[in-house]
This record gives sequence, C-alpha cells and structure tokens, in this order.
Amino acid sequence: MEETFEERTTRNQDRHQELSKNLEDKCFDRLNEHYMTQVPLLHVFKVSLSEFAESDPNGFKAFKKHMINAHVVSSADVRAYDIMRWFKKDLPQNVKLSLNDVSRYYHKEAVLRSELKHAEGRCDGDHLKNDEEWAAELGVGEPFGLEQGDPIQNGVTDYVTRFSGRLQIKHLIASFETREVFLEHADRTDRYPAKADHHRDGDVTSVDTLVVEWSKSARDYFKNDGRDGVETLSNAEQSLLDKTLLAMLTYEHAILLRTNKLLRMQVDILHLMNERLSLPSAETVADTAARDEKTTALDFEIEQVTRAYEEVARSVI
Repeated sequence: MEETFEERTTRNQDRHQELSKNLEDKCFDRLNEHYMTQVPLLHVFKVSLSEFAESDPNGFKAFKKHMINAHVVSSADVRAYDIMRWFKKDLPQNVKLSLNDVSRYYHKEAVLRSELKHAEGRCDGDHLKNDEEWAAELGVGEPFGLEQGDPIQNGVTDYVTRFSGRLQIKHLIASFETREVFLEHADRTDRYPAKADHHRDGDVTSVDTLVVEWSKSARDYFKNDGRDGVETLSNAEQSLLDKTLLAMLTYEHAILLRTNKLLRMQVDILHLMNERLSLPSAETVADTAARDEKTTALDFEIEQVTRAYEEVARSVI
C-alpha cells in the first residue's frame, strides 16, 4: 500500500528526531569522556607547581601572581589557563608542558560543549561564557592573544570591563599586569612577526601592538564611558586608579619609543647598505684604493649599527 503524504511526513519527522537524539547522545558521551581526563591533568599540573615552588621560590612567586591575575581577568578557565601560558621566562619545562595540556583540555571542552549545544538545538549560548564561546570558535589551537592571522574580537586589544567600583580597579590592574607579562615574556617572533599578518586596522599584529592597543582602549574607557562607574570611589581608590592609568600611559610610551628607535636604526642600516652598493666603480689604482677604504668604513658602520639594533631588540622594553 502506497504511503500517504501525512505518513511520509510523520516518518521523516520521527527519523529526524531519532538522528538528532543520536547526535545529541554522541556529543554528550564525548563530553563526559573528556571530563574524565580533567582530574589527572590538573593533578600533574599541581605536582609540577609544588616542585617549582620548592626549587625556585622567587620564580614561583612571580608565576603565582600571574596565575591569580589570569583568573581575575577571565570569565572562564579556558581563558585563564591561556593567559597563564603568556608566562614563559624561567618556567620549568614540566610546568610548561602540564600547563599546555590543561589549556588544551579546556579548549577541547569548550568545543565539545558548543557541539552539544547545537545538537540540542540551543542557540542562545547561555550555558557558555563569552571566553568559552571564543575558545569554541578558535578550536584547540594557539592560546588567547597568540592566534594566527587576524585576532578575533575577544578582548585582547579591547578593554572589557567586568565589575564596577573597587573591583573594577582590581580587574584593571590585573589586566595590565598580565599584559606586562605578555609583552616581556613574548618570543622575539611574536614581537617582530616576519610575516605581515595584519590586524583589523592594518598594523602588524606584534605583541607590542596588541598591548599598546589594549592600554589605549582601557584609558579611553575610563576617560569616557567609565567615568560614571568611578564616581563612588573613595579618594584612595581614585588615587590608585589614576596611578594605574598613568603607569599604563608610561608603559605605552616606552613601547612606542623602543619601536621607533628600532625603526630608525633599520632605516640607517638600509641607507648605509644602499650607499655601499652605490659606490662608483674604480678605474684606476687610486680609485680602487679609495673605494676599498670607503667600503671598509661602511662595512664597519653597518656592523656597529646592526649590533646596536640587536642589543635593543633583545631588550625587554
């Protein structure tokens, strides 16, 4: 007997519901299976921190401060552990490896939770925090702030306030201090990208650029939109806010001065090299001697400026 339209529609709907339920169950199972790996990973990280604290108390103290700041500025663990990865200098290898594992765990968790949300037909995203939504979009890749290509609008350059009053100042200070670590611990390739991966405004996405943009965004916020939120501050809190904003401005200037100095030195090196290439050909013995003398002098000057450039480039700020 031929199936009626209503019967066929009902069968298709039942089949769709069955497939959706199967997909939802698979996503749920994958997420639960992933959750089972969390405790062992965190245990290894905790053990590595204990060893770090015992072997290098001062180094651990600096890293502990950064860990606390990372949690203060983040709305989800995935963002906090990514920011912890900004701390690179003098970090023991076992701490670095276990931290990377935990960071990747939370990235994968965000992806799996997002997949479950869509399998359930939910699009509101209420059960995912903003930082988790970002991590789900990025996938299990580079940590926050070090994404390849154009940075996602995720707060790396835009100041995102989370609190008000005294807590807002605490959040601002923690955000600034994490970005000091971000810049001062960055690899040279992150501060001077060889490839022109351009930012949304056309600037090369070096860590220096990202930090300066964030600082400007934060200062602009408190100059304009954030003024209403600080009217209830005590005199001591207002003084702390002003001191922090001034420190941020000073830090911006130091970064920009250093960048401009490096650019000027690059130009000087190019001019010297161009002058060397433009030396006239020698036609007589005297011309040859003069040309050789000039070449030697230019080579020496190029070497000196290049050496000075490398010294500045190796400096933190």
